[in-house]
Amino acid sequence: MNGTFIIYTAHGFHFCKGAPKANWILYYPIEKILSKYTDCLITINREDFEIAKRNFKTKTVVLVNGIGINVNKFNFTMNDAEKNEYRESLGLIPNDFVIIYVAELNKRKNQGMLIDAIKELSEKIENVKVLLVGKDSMNNLYQSKVEKLGLNNTIKFLGYRKDIAKLMKISDLAVSTSKREGLPVNIMEAMLCGLPIIVTDCRGNRDLLQNEYKDNIIKLGDVKGLTTKIEEIYSAKLRNVKYDISPYTKEHIEQQMRKIYKYKGEEQ
Repeated sequence: MNGTFIIYTAHGFHFCKGAPKANWILYYPIEKILSKYTDCLITINREDFEIAKRNFKTKTVVLVNGIGINVNKFNFTMNDAEKNEYRESLGLIPNDFVIIYVAELNKRKNQGMLIDAIKELSEKIENVKVLLVGKDSMNNLYQSKVEKLGLNNTIKFLGYRKDIAKLMKISDLAVSTSKREGLPVNIMEAMLCGLPIIVTDCRGNRDLLQNEYKDNIIKLGDVKGLTTKIEEIYSAKLRNVKYDISPYTKEHIEQQMRKIYKYKGEEQ
């Protein structure tokens, strides 16, 4: 293209392990054909990186850890009194075991799996509470499910919020039951807050929980496994988990991107 360099950032291919066959039939050929016109393809998770390296015609494929998290948003502390006051504003009490899932309410994020697990857990852990944070794209489907299961006092739908940092800091456990991800910001932010984390085994989720945290990855649809893992974390009273978040900070990602764009500019 007359010396023009094409750089494309894929925030998660629509085709991936476990994706509908229609996604592979429709999107995979398009991405593969257009890849030969791309000089640099930036991927944000290992599965996409391997697919692109193995099957695409792109000259250069790079793995970058997502879009980066803004550490400054979380650079504050809350003492016990402040946490309890914030909990009270949400209808929670100090003794509640609070699970948070920050994501748009939709089929891909799969909040229904967590709701099913909480139905079982509510009979074992009386003080369990769930905060579902995100706008609703399901026309109140999950709210109706919660009502039918008699969980209105256990699961709270908070809608779109601008106080995610505070909500994370008053929570005890972060969960993602998503079917697929690029590289999820909600999990990176939970890592930054030192929360214990349970995720489903999908692209993006498993990229973040590595090494000693792999045991907290459960199979998609394994409601029993999810309930068991939540019980384990509740009983262990885990707090202040130490994750290495340095590869996921906004500053680190921006540094990587500057190098990529600078290199391509020099190559031109």
